[in-house]
Amino acid sequence: MAVYDLGDVAALGVKITDANGNLANATAVVCTITLPDGTTATPTVVNTSKGVSDVTYAPPMYGRYAVRWVATGNNASAYADDFTVRDFTDLGIVSLDEVKAHLNYTYRDWE
Repeated sequence: MAVYDLGDVAALGVKITDANGNLANATAVVCTITLPDGTTATPTVVNTSKGVSDVTYAPPMYGRYAVRWVATGNNASAYADDFTVRDFTDLGIVSLDEVKAHLNYTYRDWE
């Protein structure tokens, strides 16, 4: 699962193969992204090379996103993935002293 910071552009892609496992184009490919609030987006899918479809998407909010690729017609298939968008200003970083206090770690004088 990929993790992005809010403001990053998520580069998403899928490889489509034929029955023999070789890269092959589908008749149509749709990418549906379900946002953390339950709404969906369907960004434009670009066929960048034989059997490879890509999307660039700028997530508008924090949380977990579900991605569903559906290829129809020739070489029909489906693929699901997800990614997370985090608030880079709230990474939960704590100091060493806070960790030691949480673990009840005390210094001892070992003269």
